[in-house]
Amino acid sequence: MAITYFLAFWSLWVQVLGLYGSKGILPIQKYSDFIIINGTLAGMLIALLALVGIYPAPLFFCLYLLYLQYHKKGGDFLAFQWDILLLEMGFMTFLYAIQTPPPYAMVFLFWVFLFRFMFSSGIVKILSSCPSWRTFSAMDFHYETQPLPNSIAYYMHQLPRSFGKFSQWVTYFIELVVPFFIFTPMPIRFGVFVLLVSFQILILLTGNYAFFNLLTIVLCIPLLNDSHLPDLPFGMAFSATLWTSVPLTFIAMLLIVLNLVEIADLYFDLRHIQRIVRSWFSPYRLLNHYGLFAVMTTKRNEIIIEGSDDGENWKVYEFKYKPGALKERPCQVAPHQPRLDWQMWFASLRSFRYEWWLQNFLVRLMEGSPEVLKLLKTNPFPEAPPKFIRAQFYEYHFTSLKTKRATGEWWQRKYLGEYSPMYKLNR
Repeated sequence: MAITYFLAFWSLWVQVLGLYGSKGILPIQKYSDFIIINGTLAGMLIALLALVGIYPAPLFFCLYLLYLQYHKKGGDFLAFQWDILLLEMGFMTFLYAIQTPPPYAMVFLFWVFLFRFMFSSGIVKILSSCPSWRTFSAMDFHYETQPLPNSIAYYMHQLPRSFGKFSQWVTYFIELVVPFFIFTPMPIRFGVFVLLVSFQILILLTGNYAFFNLLTIVLCIPLLNDSHLPDLPFGMAFSATLWTSVPLTFIAMLLIVLNLVEIADLYFDLRHIQRIVRSWFSPYRLLNHYGLFAVMTTKRNEIIIEGSDDGENWKVYEFKYKPGALKERPCQVAPHQPRLDWQMWFASLRSFRYEWWLQNFLVRLMEGSPEVLKLLKTNPFPEAPPKFIRAQFYEYHFTSLKTKRATGEWWQRKYLGEYSPMYKLNR
């Protein structure tokens, strides 16, 4: 968890001023650039101290509080499932680290949470009635339409459809069947650990989901016995006493009940209970809803940003990681999350008029904001920002292996029209 927190704060550190600084896309008005950037550095330092075992419980509580502040102020850029998962797991880790060894109820809480997390990921695919999941064609689209594909995803997309159907069966098995064996004794539980971790490694290798897969792997560790793990010197915690064991057991049992309520809510109408429970816990992100890809995206549309000095000759702003240039190799970027690139994928699913952060982004480009330009791969206007700017819409597809060998192009695209109107900044 300390490593994951470090990576999360490091990933935020390299982009935080462009996202939230005074000249960023979504400025956090109450805080100066000094506080915004140094808060991420403080998070990295605290995570390193926690990693070497220096008073882990209070340090994990500090990490939780610090990341919660960024999450609350971060808007769309910090509203991903791994952000809320990091907070919920981070608070549980704080409790887990208070005494050594932790109460059995605390270990059981992690098992219940892992069950809810995995099972929810599978059941939402069934309950959504998505045609792609229902007809076992989801994998025909997944590798191509995921937010930031990598080069392995390109080659996976080229495999026969029969492999995709098999992959979907495996996904259902891992997410809907395997979680029930979390509560079994060894060595069956060790097999569950191997299956779940292997599944996350496969997802990690074929996509870019920030620190999501790493978090899930961490969540699987309590499935193991002490004999499976190296003897690491995590000293500076309380020894088990009545004064720590009883309160921790009570808190763990309460959280277990709340997790069971979340599971029941998948099948029964518990909106009244959930409204009360979430009013207590949601502000602190201690009880969250999970389940990615409930509805599979079947088309990949890309927004291409262009600037011009005369309104006729246009130059493209290339992003660092999202698809743009056809010959640009899809790269592996996780566990780093380029949040602007990710948000561009979500914007492509909605109308421009609802994406006010994107409107701010275009304004910052026309102002020539250095912090925002650092988020991009290229600045086609190094001398002075453009007088005009616009966003164009294209449909993207992976090329075939034959086409890639002949042209070197990983992508092919078709022009769809304007995504935004053309803007002119009055100076």
